[in-house]
Amino acid sequence: MGRVLPFIGLRYDPDRVGGLDRVVAPPYDIIRPEQAPEFFNRSPYNITRIELARLLHPEAPAPYELAAAELRRWQADGILRPDPAPAFYVYTLTFEHGGRRFDRVGLVGMVRLAEPTDGSVLAHERTVPATVADRLELLRATRTATSPLFGLVLDDGAFGAELRRAAGRSQPAAEVADEAGVHRLGILADPQVVGGLVGLLRNARVLVADGHHRYRAAGLFREENRERLGDRPRAAWNYALMVLYPVGDPSLVILPTHRLVPAGPDPAGVFQRLEAWFEVRPFPRTPTDLLAQLKTSARPAFGLYGPTGLYLLVLKPDADLAWPSDRPAAWREVDVGIAQVLIIEQAFGVDDPGKLGYTRDLAEAVGRVEAGRYGWAVLLRAPTPAQVMALARAGVEMPPKSTYFYPKPLSGLVLAGLDQELR
Repeated sequence: MGRVLPFIGLRYDPDRVGGLDRVVAPPYDIIRPEQAPEFFNRSPYNITRIELARLLHPEAPAPYELAAAELRRWQADGILRPDPAPAFYVYTLTFEHGGRRFDRVGLVGMVRLAEPTDGSVLAHERTVPATVADRLELLRATRTATSPLFGLVLDDGAFGAELRRAAGRSQPAAEVADEAGVHRLGILADPQVVGGLVGLLRNARVLVADGHHRYRAAGLFREENRERLGDRPRAAWNYALMVLYPVGDPSLVILPTHRLVPAGPDPAGVFQRLEAWFEVRPFPRTPTDLLAQLKTSARPAFGLYGPTGLYLLVLKPDADLAWPSDRPAAWREVDVGIAQVLIIEQAFGVDDPGKLGYTRDLAEAVGRVEAGRYGWAVLLRAPTPAQVMALARAGVEMPPKSTYFYPKPLSGLVLAGLDQELR
């Protein structure tokens, strides 16, 4: 069996739902709980009513069983329809960032989950067990992949060139605009083109850029199915739904994900500990100015905002990091690793990532501190793609929420039933 295979996609009928903009949504993990009702209320068929059923039915003992029943009703009523034959899908996203326009082209397919010894799929972020358990519960109930992961094909450029050629052979199937840009989906069913891509990707290595909790949950789901149903290599539950992009794509934009730390530790003690490793300077200008300053620093640098003001932290060139033995040494090479160990764990004493808040929006980070929801905001610059690739290839997992590849593929453009047989 190939590593990346076509599948029978399950897609919304735009005429039945009144437009795709009413039913698609960003991935579940970037929708804050207070934002969820906005998506629930857009349509009785919005994909968040499946993916975020725990928020939709907070009192229900088995919310994802309710979501699974709803998903079955949508299919029975023709709201969601299967395509007539297995296909790859071409996902084109047109967006602007930093004053530039990008046209990112990806291939949507089923990517075989790595076995423990083959290293075919690299995951670079640590996961939070509670979130993995939540996604596993959704898979168990629905037996459907409701949103694609974001994957990068690690090759010498052949995939990107072939993908661009194949995109011209796809048939337009869907288009929807949101605040990120314009998302288009094309169906690629030509047997010759599909076969060429399957052959090209037969031995591909894939980096999970976004969707680590869903990927980990998919692996657990596969093992459960193997134990119950036996070894069925053609079953789609051996695979994960992904949008694949070439690793060298110039449209790969990574945004920083700022950390929000609960209130509690005495500020004087926090700063005393920080000064062992950092030059700590009050910053008299705005948080926006501070982020700009971070980008110019040759040394690891961070912002800290809390009850005593805004500070710039720059790692001392001769700092004795006293790195704990249970944290990867390679984390010292990336800002987010240094922040996790020295600032969050050692200075603030928070060693559970689940107690942190995460946001890529600077104003939101500052606003949550000012509203008293968190005590401090740790402001970061983004890791570079080269840093992410280097750690992934070395088998080193970064802290949770280390990378935010922007923009993300939408949930709901195409789904995949996980009991289908792939070929």
